[in-house]
Amino acid sequence: MLATAGTPKVVTRESALPKCAQKRLAQLRNLVDDYEAVRTNLQKRANGIMPDESLEREEVNKRIFANNQNLSYAKGLLNQVDQWLKASGALHHAVPTSLAEAPPVKVGPSDIGRIENIRKEVARIKAHMIEVQRAPLPFSVIEAQLKIIVNKWASEGEPRIELDAVKGDVSVGWGFNAPKSNKVLAWIHRDAMLAKLIEQARKQAETRGDAMTPEAKTEALDALRKRLQDLELEEVALIDFLIERGEPGIQHRLDISPAALLGVREPKAIMRSALVA
Repeated sequence: MLATAGTPKVVTRESALPKCAQKRLAQLRNLVDDYEAVRTNLQKRANGIMPDESLEREEVNKRIFANNQNLSYAKGLLNQVDQWLKASGALHHAVPTSLAEAPPVKVGPSDIGRIENIRKEVARIKAHMIEVQRAPLPFSVIEAQLKIIVNKWASEGEPRIELDAVKGDVSVGWGFNAPKSNKVLAWIHRDAMLAKLIEQARKQAETRGDAMTPEAKTEALDALRKRLQDLELEEVALIDFLIERGEPGIQHRLDISPAALLGVREPKAIMRSALVA
């Protein structure tokens, strides 16, 4: 549909992506197409083999098996990238995407030995991120939240006393939506309930590991995600370097960050909403 005067120009889905991301998407799709074409040709060849040509059939079957593995890998990688782009919202905006192209990582032959160390550090960082996410809250934070919860329950559990001066009737109730028993108990025994909950929380806090405030968690996770991005961008650059050199058996990890594979940096909003694999 043509844009008319006063109508904002709609940016097409993938044309809004950085050029490096568009290039990678094209490469992945071409890779899938190439393996699909090889599979078709090998299947035609297998169908034309005579029954007594067992050696040739065995060789063709081996090639079919290897190609199917490569095809499955290429499809898996492309699917992960597509799913990440959809989840990030980068393909749904009517304005240029917020994904920014990452500065190119310069690598050379002397850096090849870093690949294994990078992957080990990536695994360590991901494990540490899980530890940070699961770190318990400090007791002071828990105590403050318990006070808010119990006060809210007490307020919601308070009944209304209604007087009918004409009939001389008195009624007590909560209207159409009667509160749960815990809220009524909080209204009656607010201080006692709060004291027991705080006592229980204190005992639980003594058995847990190092506590972190929500702010400390956010700060730590932001730093870890930044380091993770840097490492995976370097890993992608190294693997690309080896593939361009024609090294056999070299592939990107299936669980490599889609952002790193596309050569972009993730905005904090996307990084913070992403689950650690």
